[in-house]
Amino acid sequence: MPVASVRLLAASAGLTAETALHRHTENALSARTVRDHPELVDRLVEFQRSRPASPGALSAQATAGARYAGRLMQAHIRTRTLVLQGHADTVVDPRNADLLAEGIPGAKLVTFPELGHLMFWEDPDGFADVVTSFLLTGRDPRPRCAGPLALGSPPLG
Repeated sequence: MPVASVRLLAASAGLTAETALHRHTENALSARTVRDHPELVDRLVEFQRSRPASPGALSAQATAGARYAGRLMQAHIRTRTLVLQGHADTVVDPRNADLLAEGIPGAKLVTFPELGHLMFWEDPDGFADVVTSFLLTGRDPRPRCAGPLALGSPPLG
């Protein structure tokens, strides 16, 4: 987990629930999205307010990430696998996507260069296009680090 996220988790106990919710939401998005699309932060905060996580969910996720031991099992995956990662992710270090994809035989890795952990909210059309292409065609959906995606980018050809 990147240092910024570790610090945010540590500081969360001293924040109001509303401030913590906003900061964690912003942390899960790319800095570009927070700057250029503050309405998305508001929309996600409202969504999270309407569906509050169960108590302890955040700490359970952090513990699961810290204790992840799947590396030994990854080599046993025998189905087509698509690994997606926002290169501007500050929740999960983007280098982990490389490790995951390298550990799964034949896995395809697609990075979204300017997107964060919530890449599917930041560029839902681009995300859906990549997943749909992979599922329907079996081809590489896009070369690694293909360049920045614009919000609402056109479908892949």
